Amino acid sequence: MRQWAFLKKPYYTNKTQMVYKIMVHEMKKYALVYLYCEKDAVMSSYDHWYPDLESALEDWDDEIDSEGWHEIGDPLPDCQDDGIVPVRVKGRSENNPQWGNFEILKDGVWTDYKI
Repeated sequence: MRQWAFLKKPYYTNKTQMVYKIMVHEMKKYALVYLYCEKDAVMSSYDHWYPDLESALEDWDDEIDSEGWHEIGDPLPDCQDDGIVPVRVKGRSENNPQWGNFEILKDGVWTDYKI
């Protein structure tokens, strides 16, 4: 299960980057919270590990804006877990990953994507 939300108030994660939205991703044995440093980012910049979904939500529920959580499906095969939309490492589906090069699924077609 994955769900994302904008924060009520962005905060500095370091001296230059601010976090605007988060995604909570429940895995089998733990949960991750991905942090996004652009309002329109589709891939995260940072993440936090939690032992379970309840712990993650306990830390973040009071920080999300009035729109609340937006549920999204699990990532497609070979796609990034933190991708709000389907994004994958180019060549990963052919067992020939081109690390640092990505593609995004738009209108049913995989196209190059620049971060």
